[in-house]
Amino acid sequence: RRESWSLDCYSTKVNFQLRRVRDKEKLGQKVKIREIELAIEESWKKQQYQINERDVYGFYLTSHPLEDCRLEIALARTFPVKTAKEVLEDQKNVTLAGVIVSIEVKTVKSGKNAGKKYANLIFEDEFSSIPVIIFPGMYSDVADDLRELHKNGEAIVIKGNIKTAGNNNQFILNKFKKLSGNISTNNGLTLPLSLDSNMKNFDRILERAKIEKGEIPLKFKIINNIGTSVIVDPYLSIKLTDDFKKLIVSNL
Repeated sequence: RRESWSLDCYSTKVNFQLRRVRDKEKLGQKVKIREIELAIEESWKKQQYQINERDVYGFYLTSHPLEDCRLEIALARTFPVKTAKEVLEDQKNVTLAGVIVSIEVKTVKSGKNAGKKYANLIFEDEFSSIPVIIFPGMYSDVADDLRELHKNGEAIVIKGNIKTAGNNNQFILNKFKKLSGNISTNNGLTLPLSLDSNMKNFDRILERAKIEKGEIPLKFKIINNIGTSVIVDPYLSIKLTDDFKKLIVSNL
């Protein structure tokens, strides 16, 4: 059945939006409300709520697509988007996690790539956004995948370089991967830790690992400032409970 602006789980925020609409109507202003099909069913997917929230309001209300991927993001050693946008300068091999907010396809007008397509994206996490460019050599191969990821509001990890021009940072995309929210532990679990990080984080994880005994071999990958690393094996096998996942995320 068709419902307009009727999402029970966040009625307060919906009512606020409705009041804004009514205020505009009272002033004689034209208001266009885009209605969306809501399948009001027990099995309605969380992802579908997120897609429609973004579609209607322009932002997520009840939850963000990244929420179910925290451990996967922590293992990927991502930067916050805000850091990439405001702090990093002309840095290579940067990894970010987020969603594609918009895609603008353009055509190269001159030069050796004249006539070929490239794309400008807006990529965001929960707190900030950054412009991303995909050059023609890559765009033709990934155009369909990008459109699908954008359409479905999928959480992804992107890898590439930061290009700084004046006070503005732009992300040059090299590769991307869809986040599933699931961690493969067939070959054990290896946790990355920076050598300059607080070693208390290592101790917290290690102490919890001694309690959460299970079948998954645990190792640590200690990474120094120039990117080289060493594997540390505490000879422990763990059970990856939800509480242990939260502890890992907060300490990586």
